Amino acid sequence: MSLSAHARLLIIGIWQESFDDGVFEWKPLTIKARVFPVDNVDIAGLMSELMAQNFVRQEEFDGRKIGLVRNFRHYQRPKKPNSSEMLRPEWATYVGLTGDSSEPVPNQSETSGEKSPQMEDGGWRVEDEEQSPPPVLEAARPQDGARDLFLEFMEAYPDNPQSSETAARAAFSKLKTEEQEQAVKAAERQARWVAQEAEERGRTVDAQCRFSKSAANWLESGKWREPIRLKSEFVSTLPADAQVVHRSQIELFHECETLSGETIPPYMTKKSWPAPVVAKAVANIKARASPQAASQTTNALH
Repeated sequence: MSLSAHARLLIIGIWQESFDDGVFEWKPLTIKARVFPVDNVDIAGLMSELMAQNFVRQEEFDGRKIGLVRNFRHYQRPKKPNSSEMLRPEWATYVGLTGDSSEPVPNQSETSGEKSPQMEDGGWRVEDEEQSPPPVLEAARPQDGARDLFLEFMEAYPDNPQSSETAARAAFSKLKTEEQEQAVKAAERQARWVAQEAEERGRTVDAQCRFSKSAANWLESGKWREPIRLKSEFVSTLPADAQVVHRSQIELFHECETLSGETIPPYMTKKSWPAPVVAKAVANIKARASPQAASQTTNALH
């Protein structure tokens, strides 16, 4: 009763998307396509609503975002459960997987093929209904074993929040299947680059995404065809003195942003700020550093 109407539908849909251990892949766009294929809903807001009411919770497994459904296994006792292989022991209690899970749940419905009395009397047509799911929802699902590469791409790419999904789909559809596969992998690597850039500059990933090209622009420019060198890989190859310069430049950027109250794209230089701001930032950095580090910082910034 505490949930909105669409959130009540969403949690039911998530039950269908979950593995038998109560784990589901945290891919809001994919979930929207499967649960609300023709509805204009704020899927991110609905997911947040479910988390706020503790129906689900978000976790991470080997760098992948996953979700857990509270008490899922308390009410599900499949004889041959499929496993996500991502449920850590410390999450078992949350999904209701405690003790011996082989005991039947009280009042659990039978799963045999026998007809219920209502069906024998010509009452409910349960069998027909189960064999004929809603046509819209079924049509929106890919065929068994098929993949929706565009959804995988959009889940991976660190998209600018102002970009158009329609334009991105149009650009993606122009690629051949093998190119789409390559674009998905490139998007995953681009996301890692953005995450490292955000961490280095003391920003959230969402804030850093505001400087990303739109998905459509990125695809059409062909940037996804170029090798994406991660920040950590790039910096580690620099000589020691160049690494000092790199760290000093990043610190200067961060200090100037703090002093000016402005956040600027990572490709802009210190000249983007007025000279007094830069001078004050350099003085603050030197004041916090040890004498030896201050000397290195001065040389690096010059």
